[in-house]
Amino acid sequence: KATGKKADIKIHARTGLTEEEIQRMIKEAQEKEEEDRKRAELIELKNQVDAYIYSVEKSLKEFSSQISDDEKKNVEEKINKAKESLKTDNREEIQKAYEELQNVWNSITTRIYQSYKSEKPDDKKDDFRVEN
Repeated sequence: KATGKKADIKIHARTGLTEEEIQRMIKEAQEKEEEDRKRAELIELKNQVDAYIYSVEKSLKEFSSQISDDEKKNVEEKINKAKESLKTDNREEIQKAYEELQNVWNSITTRIYQSYKSEKPDDKKDDFRVEN
């Protein structure tokens, strides 16, 4: 409208859609549905990994006195790798980084739990919980 000219666009409907056009539209809709499903799964995975990273970081601080410097360094490397993977849309890369972090963190929490369990009387064993 900056030129002061008005443009009208008119679309005239032809006769009904052909069977070929209908099938093409159905196929396009199905493809979009699959893309939407994959996108939703990716978002769900990213949210799950992000929440796990938060939990590990929190627990890492809470139990830092029971974790060696080498273990901390290893966990922090896996956390950073997982955070970097979240910047991508590569599902396999995100899943791999997530599993690596889980494996490292689970081995540490298992060791902490075992040492805690051996130090406490039987009636206090259930007081210890590690968030994952």
